[in-house]
Amino acid sequence: MNGNGDGGERARVPAFGGDKNYDRWKQELKAWKFVTNIGKKKQAMAVALSFPEGSEVRSKIFEEVNIDKLMNDDGMNVLLQHLDKWYQKDEMSAAYEAWTRFVTFTKVNEDAMEKYILEFVKRNAVLEKYKVSIPKCILAFKLLDNAGLDIKDKQIVLTAVSFSEPEKMFDSMQQALKKFFGSQEVLSLDAGSGNGKSETPAVVVKTEPVFSTEEVNVVNRGRGRGGFRRSRGRGNIVNRTEKSVQQNSVDSFDRDTKDGRNSLLDTLRHQTKEGKTEKKEIEAVINPVENPVESYDKEEEYHSIVEDTHEDIVRVKSIPKIGQKVKFLSKESDEWQTVTMHSRAGKSTGKYSNWRNVKYEDGSLSAFDWNRDVEKWIPILEENGVQEPSEIVMACENMENQTLDKAKQEEIKSWKNFGVYEEVTNMGQNALSVLWVVTEKENMDGKKNIKARLVARGFEDKEEVQSDSPTVSKEMLRCFVAILASKKWGVNSIDIKAAFLQSERFERDVYLIPPTEADCHSNVLWKLQKCVYGLNDAARKWYLTVKTFMLKMGCTQVKTDPAAFYWYDDGELCGMFLMHVDDFLWGGTKRFEKCCHCQNKKSVSG
Repeated sequence: MNGNGDGGERARVPAFGGDKNYDRWKQELKAWKFVTNIGKKKQAMAVALSFPEGSEVRSKIFEEVNIDKLMNDDGMNVLLQHLDKWYQKDEMSAAYEAWTRFVTFTKVNEDAMEKYILEFVKRNAVLEKYKVSIPKCILAFKLLDNAGLDIKDKQIVLTAVSFSEPEKMFDSMQQALKKFFGSQEVLSLDAGSGNGKSETPAVVVKTEPVFSTEEVNVVNRGRGRGGFRRSRGRGNIVNRTEKSVQQNSVDSFDRDTKDGRNSLLDTLRHQTKEGKTEKKEIEAVINPVENPVESYDKEEEYHSIVEDTHEDIVRVKSIPKIGQKVKFLSKESDEWQTVTMHSRAGKSTGKYSNWRNVKYEDGSLSAFDWNRDVEKWIPILEENGVQEPSEIVMACENMENQTLDKAKQEEIKSWKNFGVYEEVTNMGQNALSVLWVVTEKENMDGKKNIKARLVARGFEDKEEVQSDSPTVSKEMLRCFVAILASKKWGVNSIDIKAAFLQSERFERDVYLIPPTEADCHSNVLWKLQKCVYGLNDAARKWYLTVKTFMLKMGCTQVKTDPAAFYWYDDGELCGMFLMHVDDFLWGGTKRFEKCCHCQNKKSVSG
């Protein structure tokens, strides 16, 4: 509204309506009063006439307000009092409606977690528009309660939320929900061209590595990630057929979906590797010329040589093991020489992988390329025909032989009692050598005992096996102590003696060369029935044994830490159990402790 006042131009009255709320309009009106030249007695009437004709507010002003009061010095205050009464009542109703929409909002099962969080934040923003402020910590718990999770999943989310800074709890809760139960879209290879969109994007659930309980062999020994051979000497050239897999991320496997890159090549390769067929050799069938035959294909002449074929067949000479005593014939000499295999002369990979350092009987050392310089070699056995273990790791220098022999016999007796092996005839199987590890252990009463442990040389095992075995993390250990302290439970601990020997039955064929202390025949090998110390998968086998028992007992594995378990009874936490290889920690109610003690009685504790 424009006009001329006492010698100057009047500013336009601020318009009301549209996206502008009432409080904002009052602020603009306050500024207008400061700059306008209209007198105080005329200001209220000017504002009243600025409302559009036929509008509800203009009608109310001229019907319900005394016009004479608007033309006084305090006329503006009178007008604002009536406007406050009308508009603040409407805003209160709108604020209550926004509050009702906020408190009744819950996540629908089929909706993604990200969509639920976004809608929750939007509804809270509407409340803040009406000056309804909710503390961040309460918003965080409200977000968790309405997420449609059960009590176990809520507890998992709470482990990732920081309580030290209440103002950041809401943001921390959003991140935790997305981390554990969020999802993301992964575009296919076609998305990289054209408009950058994929018609059928693959949706995968984002899972942290520690939450994966599937048995996945991520890295094979001697191979690149993804099952391909490692390439050497290619500089920075990238092999486009290899998967980009991180060892500490299970998500990389999920991202290489059928819509992702290299899926066709990888699928064909894995199908070829897993499709094992029998290798057969055919004998030539020679018939006299005077008796021709139409076909020479005779199935009865086929001979099965091996169950399956290797991917790569390379004809190389076998190399003696480190510590083995042998006789060899050099290509440059006609005399047999007796040596002990001392150590490697080069890395296990590279052009010097076949080089070995040997020690002669006079103590001198020399190095040979075993495949190039040696014509042939034979092992030297002891009197009973058994190769002596290469070395003994001593706990201390001053040790009586009688005490050491007794400790070794106790270890062999433990192997027999637990049914670790069975004796089989040596038919040329690939057998691993063994090693005595002698340590000095202090008992509870302070006495020191000599302990001898028979260990397999696992590095000689060429079979590719999964060997990962989780152990409890420091964070879970702190959480465990805090929970037990809050529940006023005691902490129990135990060390299982000969733990690996008490694991589940072995599923693959592994043979050992018996030690001389076992007094075995020269033509005898030990076929393992259970895992022993030194094997690559021994710790994993023991972990799976403990895990199986805890799950049968009714415990639940913590998703954030596979080496921790908890037990619920009637909806209440009744116990927790942690494991670090063969060391256990647990605490809980008397019933839970009784179950743990019963299991420990089945195992031999030390």
